[in-house]
Parts: sequence; structure tokens; C-alpha cells
Amino acid sequence: MNTDECSSSPCRNGGVCADLINGYRCECLLGYSGSNCEDGPCAFNPCMNGATCEESGSEFSCVCSFGFWGSRCEFSSVSFQSSSFLAYPSLASVENSIILEFATTLPDALLVYNHDGSTNQNGHFFLLEVLNGRVHFSFDLGAGTVSMATEMRVDDGQMAQDSGVTESTGNSLLLVLFY
Repeated sequence: MNTDECSSSPCRNGGVCADLINGYRCECLLGYSGSNCEDGPCAFNPCMNGATCEESGSEFSCVCSFGFWGSRCEFSSVSFQSSSFLAYPSLASVENSIILEFATTLPDALLVYNHDGSTNQNGHFFLLEVLNGRVHFSFDLGAGTVSMATEMRVDDGQMAQDSGVTESTGNSLLLVLFY
């Protein structure tokens, strides 16, 4: 005599029970797994860098720890005191992409400075800074220094985003400011 193992409703979270001979199998909804669909979307900790995973049905969201952001808290951010900075090696002589989000109430701030390591006057560099509350961008790819500035002020404490792509082979530079 075959017993209906599905009669006890072993499948959780909306899973559908399929009665088998001497057993059962749960067909889980998208976002759930496990023999009884007991594992929700946070079961395997999709959030990174110590973030807390919160489930809402079959969906999840990550609550990031201080200093991290992104849908899975995969990106880090830093905060600076006056006269502080981070130092990184010079960018490689290939295409580089930089995305920088910042908020400041200071009228003057250095955001990014990078150079090719050359100490002669033909050295390549780019500089992104806030001067008098406006974003200023300067660079030299071998043909002399070029500078430009935005009209809008960014020293109001609101988030702004700069995206830049450098490509030394074609001697071109692209800067996009989102505010």
C-alpha cells in the first residue's frame, strides 16, 4: 500500500509536492531551494562584506555595512578627514575606467590625481578636483595641459558622480559628470 507523503504538506514557501513511491519531491518556486523548499534567497548569503540579507518573498535585498554599497554591497567607499588621501600606483598604459561618487561641503578638494610616473615635462597626468565649489578637470596626454570646469556647484553635500575613461594609445580622455 502506497502512502501519500504529500498529505502532511512538507513543501514550504509555496513549493508543490509530487508524491512518489515511498517518498516525495518538492518543486520549489523561483528563489527557493532545499528538499522542502526551506532555503530562501538569503540562505546562501548573497550579500558581501558583512552585509545583512533581508528576504521579501522570493526576492532579497542587502543592507550594507558602513563603507560599502551596491546591490550586494560589493563596492567599498571611503571617507576622508581634511588633508587625507589614498595612494595607488599609476594607471596602466591601456584603457582605464574610473567611477567616483563624492559628496562634499568643502569648496576646495582634491578628488583624483594620477600621473605616468615620469618626472620630465612630457609626463602624462590627469587631475580631478573641486575648486571654488565647482568640479575642475585637467589633463595632459603629451600635447600640453587642458583644463575645464563645470558651471554648477557641487559643494552642497549632495552626491555627485564622475565617470572617466582614459585611453593612452589614442591619446583621448572622456569625462562625464552626473549630479
